[in-house]
Amino acid sequence: MPTGNDSGDLFRAHVSEDGGEVTVALEGELDLASVDEAKAAIRAGRERGDGAVVVDLRGLAFFGSVGLRSLVEVSQETTPSGRRLILVPNANVRRLLDIAGVSERFDIRPET
Repeated sequence: MPTGNDSGDLFRAHVSEDGGEVTVALEGELDLASVDEAKAAIRAGRERGDGAVVVDLRGLAFFGSVGLRSLVEVSQETTPSGRRLILVPNANVRRLLDIAGVSERFDIRPET
């Protein structure tokens, strides 16, 4: 389901559920204008289902330090609940996760 946003057509978040696993697909530009929407979508996904929360980042055209920080924050919030946060990054997002040294904080599925 698309979420409402203040970032116009530059960012979209879709939340879906399949067999208890929730997927939050983020598309476009994850920046200062869209970070609150992205975090809200991931938190909403965490409230649905009882399995892992998969954050699909393959559709992101821009991902910088604001997006990186938001993923770390949401991951820290998710850990105490016992839910797994799984990232599916595109090559650019994966590179930033590796450069920042935070890849090991996440379960990462390869881009398919």
